[in-house]
Amino acid sequence: RLLALRNEGLVEQGSRLDQSESSGGYELTARGRELVPVLHSLLRWATPMMLEGPAPEDHENMRWVAFAASAYLRSAPDELSASLRLVSGGDADVRVSCAGGAVAVDLGDSSPAELNIEGSTWAMMGLVSGELSIEQLSHLEPGASVDGPSAARRRVGALIAHNAELGEDAR
Repeated sequence: RLLALRNEGLVEQGSRLDQSESSGGYELTARGRELVPVLHSLLRWATPMMLEGPAPEDHENMRWVAFAASAYLRSAPDELSASLRLVSGGDADVRVSCAGGAVAVDLGDSSPAELNIEGSTWAMMGLVSGELSIEQLSHLEPGASVDGPSAARRRVGALIAHNAELGEDAR
């Protein structure tokens, strides 16, 4: 499959020094990046099915959470500043931060954040999609933890709510 993607000009050998082993050192080309909005739409369409949880043969990957965060958390109110770190098992952390209306999603960034949430990737995808609130996560997922002041919970909740209110057309 990777060879077919290379032959179609969708991926190329990456030049970044921080490529993870699981990416194989490949990154999207300009043509490949044109597919990202389509994949975001597909993700939004599939989210209700994913929230049912994994099938026995499924496995979890924080790359999916990072991709979901980039699909759902597209903008922030100009006055909102917040940082969130999502953690699941030994996989790479996902850090979401916003300031001045912009949102950044970084995989593998373990720098400090105001709010730290640990749980399954399925629950975190529900959280960033707005289908699951921080309070619901704390109550519904055994072993989930939410660490941070209530003000940070409110700011992250406002970021998620802002994007949920944008609706499908604005994403």
